[in-house]
Amino acid sequence: MKVKQSHSISFFSVLLHAAKHNSLCIIAPYYSEKKMTDGYFRRVHFSDTLLETVPRIFLDFENPSPKTTFTKIDSNKIVIHFSPKKILRLIIPTLIFLFCHRAYYESVWQVRKYFLHFPFLKNYVDVHGSVPEEEFLGKRYQAAQTYSEVEEATIKYADHLFCVSDAMMKHFRHKYGKQLKAKMSVLPIMDEKTFEVDNFIQKKFNTKPIVVYAGGIFEWQNIELMQDVINEQINKATYEIYTPTPNLFWDTWKVPKNRNKISVKTVAPEYLFTKVYPKANYGFALRDDIVVNNVACPTKITEYLRYGIIPVLKTPNVGDFVSLGMQYLSLDEAFAGKYFNKTKYLSVVNNNYEVLKKYAAICEKGIQDFNNIMVKGK
Repeated sequence: MKVKQSHSISFFSVLLHAAKHNSLCIIAPYYSEKKMTDGYFRRVHFSDTLLETVPRIFLDFENPSPKTTFTKIDSNKIVIHFSPKKILRLIIPTLIFLFCHRAYYESVWQVRKYFLHFPFLKNYVDVHGSVPEEEFLGKRYQAAQTYSEVEEATIKYADHLFCVSDAMMKHFRHKYGKQLKAKMSVLPIMDEKTFEVDNFIQKKFNTKPIVVYAGGIFEWQNIELMQDVINEQINKATYEIYTPTPNLFWDTWKVPKNRNKISVKTVAPEYLFTKVYPKANYGFALRDDIVVNNVACPTKITEYLRYGIIPVLKTPNVGDFVSLGMQYLSLDEAFAGKYFNKTKYLSVVNNNYEVLKKYAAICEKGIQDFNNIMVKGK
């Protein structure tokens, strides 16, 4: 990520910039290099890269400072970090909106309902998750109710929604019906490697398959279920776990005698891409069949497909992948140790490469739509 030479400016300079350029306001937590391991900040960085030629002002309500600060990052971009003072959080955006006329929210979490009702303001929202359901799943019931109201206001008053998947759009249509007023288009989660679909490695078939998991130890990743599969078929495959917190993985491990038969370690992302994924045959992605997962677009699955890794799924209802034709190993097959023979394995890998090409085409179409709406103003 290119480092910019930034410096502090006055609020008057911010207003001057907004008036001169008719800037776009982006409501999002601002990213930094150290935050780029978080998928949410990668999404912020991705959309900001698409908007690089657009004069824009970031309104960051999530990283409070003792006083409100105004920082010019480059000739096109200003970042505002707000103090906790509520009056400034209302007055400053209102004055800026008088000159900007457009606001882009990086998620429903970032939507302020009162912004939606400014008659001169066009609102665009990046929807890459089902926020009320996520809050409810995390047992944050008051937040779930709050964001349910915010989401409902969003679908009624926003001008355009950029949804992370076609499944996300279908979810909104089913949930809100005729209440849905906003236009929608699909803008999947992606990175630069998504488009490298013609540079696949030659995938090797291993008689004893290598099954991997790379990610955090979270309840929604069904880690204990993954461990049950491993312990059930400990001799049928080589199992490798890569996580920032190996101790949390071992906290729920039930069969001490099998502990030394699997590898659990922390590695850098680049190590995964150069040493782990090229040799792996299968990858765990054990999401539950619930709304939060149904509408998602896990970057882990795109990584698996690109490296010829066959996903191991609990449910096929994870984003748009299966509807695009992706083949996978079911949880029941994994429990039974029914890994594919060489002919079937290579057939599935080649099929999934074609699925990734379809996915990349959807990504490119999403970028084109985004550019037409947000950059060219069509």
